[in-house]
Amino acid sequence: MSFAITALVVASVGTVGSVIAGTRAASEQREARRAQSRGQQFRAKRERVQQVREALVRQSRIENQAAGQGVGGSSGAMSGAGSVASQAASNISAIGSELAIGRTVSRG
Repeated sequence: MSFAITALVVASVGTVGSVIAGTRAASEQREARRAQSRGQQFRAKRERVQQVREALVRQSRIENQAAGQGVGGSSGAMSGAGSVASQAASNISAIGSELAIGRTVSRG
């Protein structure tokens, strides 16, 4: 009978150890997903800032060229600058969508 009790105790200790190891692994996986998400958010923010910066540069070039040609404020110049802003907004929206898709996939 003593052998049966010893075997039961050993099996119980092994089960408890497995549960603890499983809990620890799940916790580490959650932390890894959080770190990955923070990295994705950082990259997305950097890309959005880059899009805004590039749009401002393009708009300034359009306005400067129009002013240099004496047509500053014309409908063509305004339309070109507006188009740049619209494209930047579209790009920023796409970055947000990619980030949302990445979150959904990582939750798996």
